Amino acid sequence: MNFARVLLPLLALPALSLLADGPPRSLGDLTGSWHLALDSRVWESRGAAQLRFHAFEKHTANPVLRATQPWEGHHPYVYGTVLPEEQGAGLRMWYHAYVADRTAMPGNHRYTNLYATSKDGLHWTKPALGLFPFQDAAANNIFFSLPEGPGSSHAPNVIHTPWEQDPNRRYKLITYYYYDGYHGATSPDGIHWTNLPEKRILEDPGDVGNFVWDSRRGAYIGYPKKFSQVRGFRRRSVGFSETRDFARWPESRLILAPDEEDDRGYLTAEGHTDFYGLAAFPYQTMYVGFLWIYRIEKGDERVWPELVFGPDGIHWNRVPSPRAPVLNLGPAGTWDDGMIYTTNHPILRDGRVQLYYGGMDGPHNGRDNTAGIGLASMRRDGFAGLAAVDTETAVTTVAFRKAAGELRVNANARGGSLQAELLDAAGKPLAGYSRNDSATLTGDRLEQTLKWKSRGVLPEGEFRIRFWLRNAELFSFHAGDAALRAETDGSR
Repeated sequence: MNFARVLLPLLALPALSLLADGPPRSLGDLTGSWHLALDSRVWESRGAAQLRFHAFEKHTANPVLRATQPWEGHHPYVYGTVLPEEQGAGLRMWYHAYVADRTAMPGNHRYTNLYATSKDGLHWTKPALGLFPFQDAAANNIFFSLPEGPGSSHAPNVIHTPWEQDPNRRYKLITYYYYDGYHGATSPDGIHWTNLPEKRILEDPGDVGNFVWDSRRGAYIGYPKKFSQVRGFRRRSVGFSETRDFARWPESRLILAPDEEDDRGYLTAEGHTDFYGLAAFPYQTMYVGFLWIYRIEKGDERVWPELVFGPDGIHWNRVPSPRAPVLNLGPAGTWDDGMIYTTNHPILRDGRVQLYYGGMDGPHNGRDNTAGIGLASMRRDGFAGLAAVDTETAVTTVAFRKAAGELRVNANARGGSLQAELLDAAGKPLAGYSRNDSATLTGDRLEQTLKWKSRGVLPEGEFRIRFWLRNAELFSFHAGDAALRAETDGSR
């Protein structure tokens, strides 16, 4: 496994999980109790199984949102946010657009912050909010503008915080204001916003940042763009900041900068690699992110996301070389062949990880690009799986404690098989939980229950799980909501 360059010591913060009887969950909270094949902390041995990485699949209806109004110019895209509607009836999107026409929107920066809704995630409505006139027309879907003037802020990151006692603070907004830093606002409904009295809540030199709520820390975390000197270039890199007070963020610290592999074959006087941004978030029992790779070559500057993953949101692992995108640019001549950016986090819907993204049909240094918003998805927990092809192999977890209930797996064993046994501290099968007692799974489903001849639930005490795979791929497993790795102090 290749590791990213880590430039920040681990912050010693308590893990403040939201308990079942605690505050309600944010609509953007993707934490859970499934253990991913991707998580190296879970595995004592992987045998001959290979960690197979997967890319998102683009929807055939893409782009699902295009510019249709003057205040969208030709460039509606995200960095932004998509959340489920509070009652589960559909989706809500906060996005932005760049209006290149100076006659329509004068000024050096001509962004609009926009709102849309959808019942099915494919057909989007742009409601006439009547909040901020555009060319004297109030019937538009502009939901936010700073008092300093329209066009000066972009990247609307929206965070749902339903535990707030003040109903007017149930939603938080953080957006970048040129060239001052990040500004904040609060809202009761995600549409009507009140600017925070603190004019600037995070001072940072980069104009791109992604921010989310981290229910494990009980804090907001953010990844604003930073700049660093790397192998002869001043590079866009990634910073990290966290706070429990949304109105006050500490200056971000550098955590990710391009390594030698990022530059391999591209480091010239006119070519190198930057990181344009990072959209990262807690997911199940670990952290996952989409690192926006910015490949700079003379006359051709492209942006695409790669998967990163890690234990704490600060220390990141990179996919093995050759590093492949987690969402591919489109073929030449298509609407998203030049650049891809993502929302600050995906959503879980219909058993899929659904990711909305902004695509552009030309390079970063292009002059006549157009943009749109697309949808891509993969199976739940499907970022990577442990796969055994042809040869049967065993993969063994570290010891777990506080396991309970059924052992469930997210796996594709179609055309193959998957079994499990439970091992004691000496590595011997527990009575009644041996491989010979195990049922054999042969299906491809998000949740399959593994049982034994005389045992339907997991035993008390500590044990390891050994999975036997043949022509099968294991994406994640669940050993109870309270199951913990035995060597931990209470965190997953």
